Amino acid sequence: MGDASSPTTATDLLSASVQQSANKKQGLGRSPLGLAGTTMQEHEIRCPSSDGDHLQTAAGSHHRLMQPPESPTKYLPLLAQQQQDHQPVSKSNISAMMSVPQSTLQDIPRAVMFSPSNAMETPDPKKPEKGATLVWRDLTVTLNGGKRGEAPTKLLKSATGFARPGSVLSIMGPACSGKKTLLKALADQLPKNAKLYGEVLLNGFRQRLPYGTYAYIRPDEELIESLTVRELLYYSALSQLPSGLPLSKKLSRVDASISEMDLEDLVSVRIGCSHETGGLSQVERKRLSLAVHMLSCPYLLFLEEPTYGLDSVGSVLVIATLRKLAWTRRCTIVTTMQQATSHAWPLLDQLCLLSLGVTVYFGPSRGALDHFANSGFPCPRLQNPTDYFLGVIDPNLDNINSDEESGDQTWSQIESSVALRTLEATFQASSDFGLVQSLVVQLCENEGPILESAGHAGLLMCMSVLTWRSCVSMGRDFGYYWLRLLLSTVLTLCIGTMFYNLGHSFNSIRERAAAIFVTVAFLGFLSIAGFPAIVKEVKVVSQEIANRRSTAISSKFVFGNLLASIPFLLVLALVCSSISYFLIGLHPSFSHFMYFMIDVFMCFAIMDGLMMFIATTLPKVFEGIITTLCIQILMLLVAGYFRLGDELPKPVWTYPVSYLSFYTYAIQGLLENEYTGVTFPSNIPSAPAISPQVTLQTTFQVPKARIGKWENILILAGMAIGYRVLTSISLILFQALTLHKHTTSRTSSRPSQDE
Repeated sequence: MGDASSPTTATDLLSASVQQSANKKQGLGRSPLGLAGTTMQEHEIRCPSSDGDHLQTAAGSHHRLMQPPESPTKYLPLLAQQQQDHQPVSKSNISAMMSVPQSTLQDIPRAVMFSPSNAMETPDPKKPEKGATLVWRDLTVTLNGGKRGEAPTKLLKSATGFARPGSVLSIMGPACSGKKTLLKALADQLPKNAKLYGEVLLNGFRQRLPYGTYAYIRPDEELIESLTVRELLYYSALSQLPSGLPLSKKLSRVDASISEMDLEDLVSVRIGCSHETGGLSQVERKRLSLAVHMLSCPYLLFLEEPTYGLDSVGSVLVIATLRKLAWTRRCTIVTTMQQATSHAWPLLDQLCLLSLGVTVYFGPSRGALDHFANSGFPCPRLQNPTDYFLGVIDPNLDNINSDEESGDQTWSQIESSVALRTLEATFQASSDFGLVQSLVVQLCENEGPILESAGHAGLLMCMSVLTWRSCVSMGRDFGYYWLRLLLSTVLTLCIGTMFYNLGHSFNSIRERAAAIFVTVAFLGFLSIAGFPAIVKEVKVVSQEIANRRSTAISSKFVFGNLLASIPFLLVLALVCSSISYFLIGLHPSFSHFMYFMIDVFMCFAIMDGLMMFIATTLPKVFEGIITTLCIQILMLLVAGYFRLGDELPKPVWTYPVSYLSFYTYAIQGLLENEYTGVTFPSNIPSAPAISPQVTLQTTFQVPKARIGKWENILILAGMAIGYRVLTSISLILFQALTLHKHTTSRTSSRPSQDE
């Protein structure tokens, strides 16, 4: 990674960019899926290893990848139909039968897309495979019942298989087939109430997946919509790559991921919420998620439904990208898939078919057609193979009749349970099953290197990156603070004009208190406008915790977010305080104005902390907003305005609710700040002026023990930090509930008979 060819300075980066543009003009540039450079030796991939960071050149056995495609988009559409009809793949025929625009499906190297992998080849015991070989044998997963005495449910039954470097294993099956359970079992992501039996070996050893050696990608990956593509990758690289890695190499990884995922034209585009609003499309978001996870150069890549929410063209591009990653990076890819379109079917490499937790087929995807035909269920000539497979093994489709006019053999009269037993028995009696068992034994005995973590980002670096990322997100997201600023400005103008220039009459004693209470209370209510943006950011952090891309990220994010919010909250407090304070005509001293602003700032900080804590426990926006409103109303009821402190019932409302309400301390501090040093005339002409102590203790019943206004500020500051601590604890509990929650690690024991 430190060779001279790697651009490490701005001049080198500019020269490399100019050279790449020149290569593109000569027809020698990268392919649309990211194979950059004019020769394979120039396409260097960074991969972590146990002895440090090194370069692995995707040359040698993969020199065929750089053979230029003969014609754009000739290898994808309707290829499945021609293979089902046992016709040779004719480039001219496929080009003539295109059903999608040629600009959408770009040049894809044929060797990468349609060449069979070496997954079924016999391993050489003298030459251990480079990368990560994942083997599972007699894998059974049970889920404990929710009630005492309830028998556990078997989600997966005696599954056996393997995944090797350079291959893509697609786990396919109908709903409740166990495909997601198998993926989570292999990725060590099972929940607490699930028990795993059998063996899961990584390079011949039982070991946990170290940090940075694998990536787990969910179908609904959250991305920070206000960031650009390059910014997201840059911040991700700084927060997850080891601290010992030079900055120039981290930037090189970002550039490599951008090129590999074909994101060069999108580096300055904000992610956004949808393509219609100027953001990224679904396919581009999928590629960006892959790019973020590939920054650490994982050996293993687990994906849940990578084609979820995509059309047929997008599914083809995503699967083609996975095939390219497996070939060029020599990584092991395991993915679940509901089904594949007819265009994507030829791109599938290895296939594992499951139904009701039972393995129906395991092997090359093209061999599944022969397996179903040998079992008495031949696939019709013009039907999508995956649709047909799922129709046979899905119990929910027992009553679906096939086309009686097609002369093909029908399976509608056969129950799925019978078909499932037939397919299972045929597979176990086939030579494919014997080959799988033989390869599993050989791969278990062929021990490879033990994978080790390359390290984590430093505390200071991670804290700085998360703080700056939050600051950028807050500044660009209109709903985070700018909407609150706009609404709060309008509100304080309304309050200021309504209570304009109250003066110092006897009636102004109550009016001042009303103006202070309304200002603080309604500004707190308007803070809820930022709750949706907080929910999005909390979801991103929760996802990062679940993916283990950063360690102890919860506390770093919480306090980094607090530091990032301080400038915005200060501006918000300054604007609102200036408008309301001087329009109402409160205490003329500048020091009293500064206290008013600090008090409002503390209320804003507490509200942010409270909303962040609620967002970690109630991630749904509507539920979170309603809960926040109810909590605020409860706090306002005991704040000492609607009912004075001595009039509140002692149990519950006084102790502890009034002491837990931040409005109690905020309003008491503002009342003391306003009435200290100011006398008001009595409503009786001959009576003396009303002193501040009488106003506070008699009129508003502020206890002597709690009339120190700066003491109230300290309590508010403690509550602001306290809510952040609660948020951090909530995220840590989420991490404990999400990661490594199964109490039984990977064992070789078998479940008992009652299970």
